[in-house]
Amino acid sequence: MSDKRMDTKKIVISALLVGLAVVIPYISLPVLPIPEFSVTLFAHVAILIAMFLGVEVSILAALGSVLGFYLKGMPLVVVMRAASHILFLIVGAVLLRKWKDKNWSVYVTGAVTGVIHALCEAVVVAFWFQSSAVSTTFSVGVPIFFLHHCFDYTMAVIIYSALTRARLIKSAVRLPKFRR
Repeated sequence: MSDKRMDTKKIVISALLVGLAVVIPYISLPVLPIPEFSVTLFAHVAILIAMFLGVEVSILAALGSVLGFYLKGMPLVVVMRAASHILFLIVGAVLLRKWKDKNWSVYVTGAVTGVIHALCEAVVVAFWFQSSAVSTTFSVGVPIFFLHHCFDYTMAVIIYSALTRARLIKSAVRLPKFRR
């Protein structure tokens, strides 16, 4: 009985994360314009929280993000960058499950997914703009995409940790301890 309740709770939380991923493009979040691309702070928090809940939830949240950016009327390159998130989310969800009992799992997963995330977005931007932005994308974009990922990942870990401490969701991974 409690397993079914937890499944229902996970479905509801998943739906909330997908909904949040859809509406995030409509919220006035801080946007850092950089030649050929932009960075929207907090844009990945919902999909990164979804990553802690598993592969299926990650994919659904990422598709919600793609839909949100598409419905907002963002340039197609932005929509494609959102679609590229599916790859790092799958890798991250798998790594978190594989290393769930390790103290370092959250940190290493954040670094690994940050590298994959930055490279995927850079490849999309470089492909989209072809030769005009390749050097800028890889010399400037990759480090900025990585730092953006680290910022959003940290926010997601803090929120996910708070949700588990409040017993709204059961943590499937060992989370870092934050002092009050």
